[in-house]
Amino acid sequence: MIVWTWPALRVVHTTASPPVAAIETLRDFPGTIYVDERLGAHAELLIPDRTRRTVRLGTSFVAEPGTALLREGASRAPGARNFTRERERLAVIARARYFEVSVIRGST
Repeated sequence: MIVWTWPALRVVHTTASPPVAAIETLRDFPGTIYVDERLGAHAELLIPDRTRRTVRLGTSFVAEPGTALLREGASRAPGARNFTRERERLAVIARARYFEVSVIRGST
């Protein structure tokens, strides 16, 4: 069991999770950050002194100029940056959350 689990645990302990990697790209973002409610706790911890709004996402979101959206799940929106982690073995031993996170910045 250790031989099978070790590769997945190694990735988790040596790389930033998708939510953390995505939030790191927003640390110097000057505008308002909209945060998917599923990532609200991550944003509160990692960017506590920022102007942000927690939002419940509907079927679509139109990014306004000077804003960014941090959301769980990959996005195909123009200009979106996706942060992912392979699911292979890790998905079997962990909850299927936070494997894909995206950041969509509004055009300026």
